[in-house]
Amino acid sequence: MFTLAYNTNGLRTMPFREAVEKLSAAGFEGIEIALQEEHFTNLDVSLSELAQIKKILRAYDLNPVCIATGGKHLLSPVDYEPSLVCSSETGRRERIDFIKDSCDIANELEVPVVNFASGFNMTDERISMDYLFEAVCELADYAKEEGVILALEPEPGMFIETTKQACELIRKAGRDNFLLNMDIGHIECCEDDLYASVEEAVGLAAHIHIENIKNKVHHHELPGDGDIDMERVLRIINNSGYNAAVSVELYDHAHIADDAIKESYEFLSGIISKISS
Repeated sequence: MFTLAYNTNGLRTMPFREAVEKLSAAGFEGIEIALQEEHFTNLDVSLSELAQIKKILRAYDLNPVCIATGGKHLLSPVDYEPSLVCSSETGRRERIDFIKDSCDIANELEVPVVNFASGFNMTDERISMDYLFEAVCELADYAKEEGVILALEPEPGMFIETTKQACELIRKAGRDNFLLNMDIGHIECCEDDLYASVEEAVGLAAHIHIENIKNKVHHHELPGDGDIDMERVLRIINNSGYNAAVSVELYDHAHIADDAIKESYEFLSGIISKISS
């Protein structure tokens, strides 16, 4: 059975310890740690800070399930730039090094997965694919030495925006630690048949984001608010044998984080109880 986690990009209005405490109290088993200025980034975090994070997580019995590297402005004021497919070789190297640093943090915190996105295409598609393929192979080889799985997340509007595109690249790369970060809301936004896509791609998923969507607009909604049949989605995931984390991602709800935590857990845990009985 999969476990429920929550992404801290939706908890950036509170200190890290408080976020951990509230997730644990609500009943979540896991936490997805987003690299963000409000808590820490891997550009300046020290070993002593990482040791303190481990201590906090253990105190509240919360399992770190993923390091999320998808923040908009981690490397520059330009959204998501530089990326793995940007035209600048220096920029691509900066992003590669950033993800490698993230793998180092994952290793130190004993986190199994680091997720990332392709970035927006700014050149010829064939050239962008060459850039991306070269980068993911290098990164997967590095991550393997750190004992970490890399998970590519398709993002609406980015070079890789569908599970089909991501799975094709994953199969082409042929690394057993390069897999998919499936995002349920993104599939609803970008693909014709959400449920068929989940069923087809879940076998390559190392990590899953969950949120709801209304009218195929890319705005993350509470799991119980939107057009997606969450029970149907979770049944597909459960029946597939997937046993890693399903992580709630509600960065648009940081201003009502307490309510978002409570409502998400109650709604999703209710479905889990139903489908596992």
